[in-house]
Amino acid sequence: MDIDPSVRALLLGIMRTFPDVGKRMKRCAREIGGVSFATTRMMNEFSSMTSEAIRERNEKVAREHLAYVSRLLAEADDKVHEYIAVYYMEDLVYDLDEKSKKWGWTIIPEDLRALYVAMWGQPRFL
Repeated sequence: MDIDPSVRALLLGIMRTFPDVGKRMKRCAREIGGVSFATTRMMNEFSSMTSEAIRERNEKVAREHLAYVSRLLAEADDKVHEYIAVYYMEDLVYDLDEKSKKWGWTIIPEDLRALYVAMWGQPRFL
């Protein structure tokens, strides 16, 4: 199965920028049977690692991830926009406790907040 070139560039960029994320993304691909079958799960893994940073109040890592995704969104084609909106933002704060969600919301850039609100509506945790 061929991977959309913009999705390939997106995933490679994330893995090169954040090697620790890259290791977990590669593990996901191996578990599923290859990158071509795991692109959405790999993006979910990046989202999970950002959520972990928020849960742990690791502001440096969380802000680095969020700022990187925000920069990508500014130049995203339709496919990358989909991956950011659906496979990154949709689940970003899903499994966090209310206190972590509130804290995390304060560091999420406005453009990414807009994606979350478009998907789920105004957050109940605010």
